[in-house]
Amino acid sequence: MVRSNTVAIPDVDRLPPAAHASAKLSFRVADALGRRITDGDLANGDRLPTERDLAQHFNVSRPTMREALLALEVQGLVTLKRSAGIIVTHKPRHEIWTEDSDAAVLAVFEARRLFEGEIAAQAAAMATEDSGAKLMEALPALESACAGDPERALRRFHAALAGLAGNSATVACVERLWAPPMRAPRVLEILEQTVSLGRGEWAGLHRTIAIGVLKRDVAASRAAMNAFGNLAMEHLLQALERLALEKARHRAAEQRHQMSRWVRFRSGGNNHGFG
Repeated sequence: MVRSNTVAIPDVDRLPPAAHASAKLSFRVADALGRRITDGDLANGDRLPTERDLAQHFNVSRPTMREALLALEVQGLVTLKRSAGIIVTHKPRHEIWTEDSDAAVLAVFEARRLFEGEIAAQAAAMATEDSGAKLMEALPALESACAGDPERALRRFHAALAGLAGNSATVACVERLWAPPMRAPRVLEILEQTVSLGRGEWAGLHRTIAIGVLKRDVAASRAAMNAFGNLAMEHLLQALERLALEKARHRAAEQRHQMSRWVRFRSGGNNHGFG
């Protein structure tokens, strides 16, 4: 339900003037306003001030504010409506996992595969020697984590790559697609199995992605990321098959156990009756 009155934005630290790149500044604005929503200071259905008023509040330009609002909309925290204005929707970032099911994991992996190749290409096109080097610096941690639990390292790598593309809305999309599931045991089980299948090959592909970006090779960066997306999907399908077989074996073992108990019961009863 949309509230009729416009709410005041709670006091926040004013951001400095645009001394930074627009994308980076807009991300900081989105993060500051987003925290007010996720912390409960702004409730679901609240109508926020206009884009112009918000820009004045955060001491940024209107294009920067617009980009920040777009990032929040991608995260599911606000809805931008021409007639109603800017409405808080109060959906936590992890709600990319809309349900605890196999279909939910397939949907997220497919979404990653569909557009992360273009993010890698854009990152390569916009990379500088310094930014490419920073991506390379993230590799040892990723490769080390792939020997154990690489999920967090993968999230950091992909978010950093999206940051190189120079679009805060893209960063928000990637962070949401790589957000860890909350209270979703089936999803966690599937992800654990998938990662166990892919950790060795995934590290090598991410090194290829980083080298492509460092060399500003758009085609190679896109191809390496697409290869990772396809391989991750293949490992996901293998994981789902493995889990389905384990479930079937468990069910068969339970049935054998129940049948064995029934046979022993019947056999014992018959022996007692004819003894």
